[in-house]
Amino acid sequence: MYRAELYAVCRALEVSPGTVTVVSDCLGVVQQAESIIKGAELAPRRHHADLWRRLQAAARRKQSRGELVTVRWVPAHLPADQAGGPSISQEDWWGNTEADHWAKESLQLHPDQRARAARIDECDALALGVLRVGIAVYSLVIQDRTEQGAIPLRRSRAPGGGGSKPKVREWPWEVKGHRIHKLGDSHWRCEYCRKQAYTAKSLSTLAKRRCHGGLVLSLRDRNARSHLSKWRKRAAAARGPVPPGVPPPVTHEPERLEESWRCLLCGQEARTLGPMGFFCGAPVGPAAAPAQAPPRSQDIRHFCAVAAGPPGRPPGAVDLLE
Repeated sequence: MYRAELYAVCRALEVSPGTVTVVSDCLGVVQQAESIIKGAELAPRRHHADLWRRLQAAARRKQSRGELVTVRWVPAHLPADQAGGPSISQEDWWGNTEADHWAKESLQLHPDQRARAARIDECDALALGVLRVGIAVYSLVIQDRTEQGAIPLRRSRAPGGGGSKPKVREWPWEVKGHRIHKLGDSHWRCEYCRKQAYTAKSLSTLAKRRCHGGLVLSLRDRNARSHLSKWRKRAAAARGPVPPGVPPPVTHEPERLEESWRCLLCGQEARTLGPMGFFCGAPVGPAAAPAQAPPRSQDIRHFCAVAAGPPGRPPGAVDLLE
């Protein structure tokens, strides 16, 4: 149908003398013809390229002679009471109706039309027959394999009994941090996060997700928790196994600030956790007190007594000091 509409527009431009306005009810043909008439390039491998080249050549011949070429769209198959209204003029409705009538008449006069219709009917009957044969063969194969035991019989569950036993749960049900109470036949609620379920499927979904314990986190806080959890896993992998008797290296203790992260031990700050690294420069244990120098004394005998030491010192040591 599209090719027939395009061919009609081509013939109208080729045989009509002078300025011409072509009216068609095929919107796609009208839009493409308008772009070609205005000078758009034609793709060499587009559909119906032969007819589009004919249209382009006919339009350019007319434009070279100074003749105006326009293409206009009208709605198709409108009833007679709408002719002359806002949708379509009287002459456009009459022309469209006549074009449809003579197109159908010409199609019936085509010598191959009746043979084509007969072949289509034969193909439809053949396709239907093949489908029926396939269904019959499939049914026989399934029946034969079922009788041989290759396909187990499907167990049918009688209404109200049979089948697997339903799960018996004790309420409150504790799962994934939840403590779910049964408030009715189809009403459940978690004691901690206060989430509710009204169907068995929503209850199953609730039980698969971890309870947040009533703590409602913003998107920023959830992202910060996720980043911190991943950072701690990478820090543990970087630290590796620690030999017995050796103090483990100290890693950072990141704390989330407004726009950055800060270590609680060494005070190092970074916008993200990556540049902060893993290992902290803070001391492992409590800082040792610095050694204090012995008090100085102006009495030389104090030094002599310290140098003399306990009784039994070899004679002459004190004499030398003195």
